[in-house]
Formats: sequence, C-alpha cells, structure tokens
Amino acid sequence: MRVPGIAEWPGVLEAGTSVGAPISTSDYYPTVLALLGVADDGHANPIDGEDVFSVVKGEREDRTQPIYFRDEAEYALMEGDWKLIGQGDKPPLLFNIAADREETTDLAKDHPERLAAMQERFAAWDEDWKQDLLSR
Repeated sequence: MRVPGIAEWPGVLEAGTSVGAPISTSDYYPTVLALLGVADDGHANPIDGEDVFSVVKGEREDRTQPIYFRDEAEYALMEGDWKLIGQGDKPPLLFNIAADREETTDLAKDHPERLAAMQERFAAWDEDWKQDLLSR
C-alpha cells in the first residue's frame, strides 16, 4: 500500500522534496515527541514507530525499524527491501519490494528461511501488541 503524504514547514523543509522511504502513521507520534524535545521514557509499553524527521529532511535515506501492520485477519511486515503479507487462511506472501515495487511476484517458496524469520518477528510483535491492548 502506498499513500502519498504532504508536509509543509517553511524554513525547515525544502519545497519540492520527495521522500522514497516508507513512513507509517505509527511514526508520527515518536517524530512529534522528538521535535518537541520530549523523552518517551515515561511509557509503560514501547511506542511503535520511530522518529523519521531526519528521513523527511533528507539527512538519511531510510528508516531503521520495520513497519508492522495488523487489521483483523490481514497483516504485513515491511523490513528493508522485503514485505510479508498475510491474508487470513491464505498462504503468506513475500515480496522483494526493491525489485518488484508492484508486488507481482510472490517469493515465499523461493525464500522459505526469510519467510519463516519474518513470520516469527511478526508473531512476536503481534503478541506484544495484543498484551498492550489487554493491559489498558
């Protein structure tokens, strides 16, 4: 999924700048905290996302953390050039989004170790996410 975003900050962000790195809505909160100079050490649970302001300003090219997504039975994990997609009871899909931006070639059978590792990381994140919801 690709959705364009727009940011304007005269004198700080250069007009006409384009960012190719993926940025998630979960990055907004840690980015705003960092811009305000507020430490995020007072939270009982970890904050998803990361401060991406240096990416938006063009000071670095990519993010440092994966992007996790969950909506009912669908989920995704973007990690570097790779994207894992789960859709309910269907077999998971694996794409190299650097080589296949349109996600037309499923590489799950060609890269079973990467698929398993990404599924394991997603499952761990998903369990943390569920525990966070239950603790509120």
